[in-house]
Amino acid sequence: MSNQNHSVRIQEIESLKTKFLNELNKVHDYYAESKEAWQIIQSSVRQGMNFEITNSVTGSVTNQNELAAKARDYVAYQLSESTFQQIVTLFEAFFFDLLKIWLQIYPSSLSGSKIDAKIILDSPDKESIVDFMIDKDLNEIKYKRISEWFDYLDKKVSVKDSFFDNEIEKLAEVRASRDALVHAQGIVGTIYLTKSGTCARYQVGERVEISEIYLTKTWSLTQKVMTQLVDAFIGKLK
Repeated sequence: MSNQNHSVRIQEIESLKTKFLNELNKVHDYYAESKEAWQIIQSSVRQGMNFEITNSVTGSVTNQNELAAKARDYVAYQLSESTFQQIVTLFEAFFFDLLKIWLQIYPSSLSGSKIDAKIILDSPDKESIVDFMIDKDLNEIKYKRISEWFDYLDKKVSVKDSFFDNEIEKLAEVRASRDALVHAQGIVGTIYLTKSGTCARYQVGERVEISEIYLTKTWSLTQKVMTQLVDAFIGKLK
């Protein structure tokens, strides 16, 4: 690939980093601002504000005192858990978007992949075949463990040395916590322990909790790894 094309791809990767870091900031802003809004409501109720909210869908009616009482759980559970899940989702999307760019730059790294002859015959051009192979490869690893993501990545780009092992292990625990929240109502099972490895925070039967400290650490870890990945990729292209 020419230096000019490398320059274009580097700009594309930088833009990807900017996009996802901005999205990461927005997610945490949502958390911080929502938490503050709930605190304002609680303070206003203590000062005598009266109101009533009717949910037109469920028919539930909540007055100011009931809402203020609910605020703590709303922040500790619904708000923190939804924010946490958004952070994990952003990292997953970033990881595979970045990897896809690399495979588009170096499609020869897919030489060991198998593809049905019908796909080749039905494709209008080579680019379509390559895109299909990339999507096929990425779809095959998306639901595997994070350690396997980085093993796959290292075979294609060799950037694993850019990370401390515990960063990948911490990411694995983060994703395992998200999976427990989404698929097991937050209750830890053996799958969580297997995925989390040495970074497991809980035992079987316990419930995953997303404290503000853990949420902030997850946000910082995600931001750090995104930046490290981009720097490593760009370093390979220069």
